[in-house]
Amino acid sequence: MHIWNTRKLRDDLVHDRLDETDGLKYMLAAALLWVILNYSALWFGGYRHWTLLFEAGLTLAISLVGTHEAFLANGAASGRDFVRRYCVIAVPIGFKVLALNLLVATLMYFGLPHVLTSGSFRDPAFVYRLLVFATSLGYTILYYMRIAHHLRKVAAATSTPA
Repeated sequence: MHIWNTRKLRDDLVHDRLDETDGLKYMLAAALLWVILNYSALWFGGYRHWTLLFEAGLTLAISLVGTHEAFLANGAASGRDFVRRYCVIAVPIGFKVLALNLLVATLMYFGLPHVLTSGSFRDPAFVYRLLVFATSLGYTILYYMRIAHHLRKVAAATSTPA
């Protein structure tokens, strides 16, 4: 299982070296990543307010559009193995986004209180929530962009010339 090396995983997909059991392993890892990513976002930016619902709505919209773009990148209706490819490629992408998320969130959590002071901002807590909001949406966009990128590469490498 490649949890970090997307190129090796992409090569396994191109050469059809993954079976359905491998797909199950990646799907389970993807479910685990989803929970960790969402709860880490709540841990670092846990603010229960209408803005959290707004963020959830935007994240859902980005996720739907991102999944559709990944479907198109895989060849749309004429593509092959969309669900398997999508789930498998999502694992290393998810681990990379998780690593970036944990690094940036930790830096923000411990560093921003020294920068976002009442002397520099009228409402430092609002600025912090705004930054968490923006980075969360940025991670979601990055996640789907990278999935679509790699699915496009796999689809191009496995398509039969007409």
